Amino acid sequence: PDGYTVLIGNVGAMAINPNVFPKFPIRPLRDFISLSIVSDVPGALAIQGAVPAATIKEFIEYARARPGQLNYSSTGASSAQRLAFEFFMSKSGIKLAHIPYKAGAGAATIALLGGEVTATMLTVASFIPHMKAGRLKVIGVVAPKRIAQLPDVPTLAESGFPELTLGSWQGLFVPTGVPRPIVNKLYDALMKALADPEVIERYTAGGAVVMTSKSPEDFAAFMKIQTAFWEKLVKQLGAVEE
Repeated sequence: PDGYTVLIGNVGAMAINPNVFPKFPIRPLRDFISLSIVSDVPGALAIQGAVPAATIKEFIEYARARPGQLNYSSTGASSAQRLAFEFFMSKSGIKLAHIPYKAGAGAATIALLGGEVTATMLTVASFIPHMKAGRLKVIGVVAPKRIAQLPDVPTLAESGFPELTLGSWQGLFVPTGVPRPIVNKLYDALMKALADPEVIERYTAGGAVVMTSKSPEDFAAFMKIQTAFWEKLVKQLGAVEE
């Protein structure tokens, strides 16, 4: 813990997996000091182009009228997008069967394009080319606000799901025990880097949005909230691995 070893961790590793695997020896809230969130990769809810719905509300009505007939794809049982979709269903009162695809976002997207599944929730970057071609519809984005790539698509929060505001966030951490002066120095350097126009441009080109925390304490508070949110959802879905 001297400040020369830094971890970049995402929502899966730092907030979801500790709840899915409670016996795993690394506990992020105990074993790391949170420096700052650095980015978020917005997620999106997409449906087949042939589905007669153009909004979240219309899709919910469509799904309610077809209990047991629809399904959705994901990149895995404990992926952030799968858990977010399950949360969306629990809040909206609909139920689609879950179909996980081991080959990741590409396979889950192809399943939607090929008509194997009705819907999916992945990153925005996975959908934009196919949306422009009319092969699927993006009806909601998982982000704090509307994104530049899809300015006409409302957020899930706008559509009545205020808990779903982050897609796949990433943040920087150091081991517990790093002296506070070094934590402050790393935080200041990180803020300077994330304000650099070239860094912002590179993130944007990769489909990510630069984000920062007001302080290490602010990020630590965020981590506690995220951990509690995913803990409740993991237990609700019975996704805990003993």
